[in-house]
Amino acid sequence: MKKSIGIKITILVFFLIWIITHLPSPLFSQNTVPDSMRNNPKINSPVAAANTLIHTYVSDSWNILIAPTRMQKKHLAPLAGMVVIGGILYHYDSDIMEAFNRSYANGIYKNIMHTGEIMEPMGQIERMNPYFIGGYLVGYVGKWPKLQTASLQIMESLTIASGYKQLIRELVGRARPSEHKGARFFKFSEGESFPSGHTSNAFQVATILSYHVDRLPFTILSYGIATTVGLKRIDVNLHWASDVFAGAVYGTAVANMLLHLHKRYELSILPYYDANYQQHMVKTIYAFN
Repeated sequence: MKKSIGIKITILVFFLIWIITHLPSPLFSQNTVPDSMRNNPKINSPVAAANTLIHTYVSDSWNILIAPTRMQKKHLAPLAGMVVIGGILYHYDSDIMEAFNRSYANGIYKNIMHTGEIMEPMGQIERMNPYFIGGYLVGYVGKWPKLQTASLQIMESLTIASGYKQLIRELVGRARPSEHKGARFFKFSEGESFPSGHTSNAFQVATILSYHVDRLPFTILSYGIATTVGLKRIDVNLHWASDVFAGAVYGTAVANMLLHLHKRYELSILPYYDANYQQHMVKTIYAFN
């Protein structure tokens, strides 16, 4: 069974790689190195490239953390809507869980949960990162900057969101349904139910891939798959419905904020030249607007 699931995941990942690498990218392009860059040791330095990536990660992490303080009036209505929906789900968490348990024999329910079970690794960073690292390497070897960009953005988003998610869990301390303490049990640093990490990760992947592919059928498919991952977390009594909803909103928000931050600069995949103008490698250059 596990081998079959692994094969299906591998086929899906390579299918996504094919889609990303065969569609035009809206923001990123492969360029040649201007003459002014070839003689600039600050730019043509592997150490400088690594420093740039680290600086970008730290900067993005900070900007995502303080994003709520920069909200505009146009964001208030959607936020209020999310809060209302989350509140309703929270009120009926126990009833929803009972409804899930009663639906176990339903054919449609079984198919949805089976899909969620197959795609559940999509919500596990430790299992998916090898694919994203592989995607980056394939993009590097094949000179597909779009694939490199998507892979890096997914890994960055997952890493940033994971740290803040753990902090939220510590502060909220909500017990999982499987602990049989009820939907209203909260105790600082003693619960890991809120928000759902698997759901958050799945929606981050769906958001970033959908952004780069930019095709409605693919967007519907990717978010649909992410939704089945979240529903499966309810089915196995690891999260309440409000946990899953919060994870979906949180993951989508972090990924979108990261994409928005990256719109401030153009990410180019450029050849790296040594002092003798010999090309040795490909590196990333961030050009801030």
